[in-house]
Amino acid sequence: MKILPLFVVAVSFISLTGSLELEIFPSPLEISANEDALLMCKYDQPESDLTDIAVRWAFSSQTNQRDMYIFDGGNHDPKRTGAKMFDDDIRKGNASLYLPNVQFNEAGTYTCIVFVTPHKEEISSIMQVSVQPKVSVSALKVTTASGTGHFLACHVKEFYPEKVNISWLILTDGKLEYASKNQFTEDLVRNSDGTFSVSSKIRIEPTLDDRTKYRCVVKHKTFLGNFKLDADRVEEQVPKGAIIGAICGIVLVCAACFGLYFCIKKRKGGNRDDEESQSFPKNGSPDHKSKLPPGPDISETGTSGNRADEESQSFLKSGSPDQKSKLPPETGTNSEKTPSSDQNSDYNPSENS
Repeated sequence: MKILPLFVVAVSFISLTGSLELEIFPSPLEISANEDALLMCKYDQPESDLTDIAVRWAFSSQTNQRDMYIFDGGNHDPKRTGAKMFDDDIRKGNASLYLPNVQFNEAGTYTCIVFVTPHKEEISSIMQVSVQPKVSVSALKVTTASGTGHFLACHVKEFYPEKVNISWLILTDGKLEYASKNQFTEDLVRNSDGTFSVSSKIRIEPTLDDRTKYRCVVKHKTFLGNFKLDADRVEEQVPKGAIIGAICGIVLVCAACFGLYFCIKKRKGGNRDDEESQSFPKNGSPDHKSKLPPGPDISETGTSGNRADEESQSFLKSGSPDQKSKLPPETGTNSEKTPSSDQNSDYNPSENS
């Protein structure tokens, strides 16, 4: 009878000190960038009263460490934009975290920490974010000491993980085959955000009747199959710096020409205005001397004026101009033949008698 109480006490102690059993998403979980992710986390002691439950999601990577979501007794505190947890799921023992539009920099270790009074447990897993490469093809001219070479370049940019394969297919007269020569792949470049970029080039020989077509083939885990991009209509790529420099040069030359033209035009207009202003006071109008017929000589005009004055003075004296030179000379004066009016007025007949 004494053993039974001891057994009951032992069972009660195990129940109080028993730990939570958690289950988290498999590691690594692979997600493509810009897709939504559901990070699973479940515990084996569901609790209808949310005030006795707390959940914390933490994130860590080589460059970052922070909380993503905190649920505490019915209160939601998302630390990441768009992150969600749901009350109904939590009551059922589901503490999964929903993340919309996952980005490449969110790849790392996620830890789910669950508190169910009085128990606490945590578990971690890794999420990998893959980034699909951006593929483009361009034509290039490469000038060396031996001459100018024509190349096609297949650019594969900003992808993750780094494993990638680039190859070239050549289509000639309906026959398709992989290029085995005149092609090479440059070294892989790691970008500042952790993604990778690489380019592959193939040398081509342009002809007048060029029926050869080229195709760049890229193999990466983010593609369901091989990604293929034809290069039969790709124009030669001119460096952007050269284009911008040429445009700026043309604009500066045009501006200089227009400025020089207006300066010359303004200077000619100013000189002409000065010539006209100097010519106008002398002749009464611009270019008066060259457009009107020559006037009479000033010396002749002066002589005619003097002659007119002399004739007017002679007329006053003689009664008519040039009367002395035009009438015949008289035999005597009026004073000798006929007595003047003064003499007639003094004549006395009585004296003669």
